[in-house]
Amino acid sequence: MIRNYFVEWTKEIEENQQKAYPDDRFPYGADWQMTDFMKRIGLKFPVGDNRSVDGKTFYLRITRIGNVG
Repeated sequence: MIRNYFVEWTKEIEENQQKAYPDDRFPYGADWQMTDFMKRIGLKFPVGDNRSVDGKTFYLRITRIGNVG
């Protein structure tokens, strides 16, 4: 079910735009291939094609206190 995601990304695979599975949207070497993997294992990507966020959004807020270094 997920075996084809765990392969070495060779130059030939990347140049030929090969995909792990025929129904994937993204080829080897593309960052977005992770979304194909997530879909295959049942995880939903939290941002839709229209950029709408589905679910909670969290922000990291960092405050500098005093002098550093």
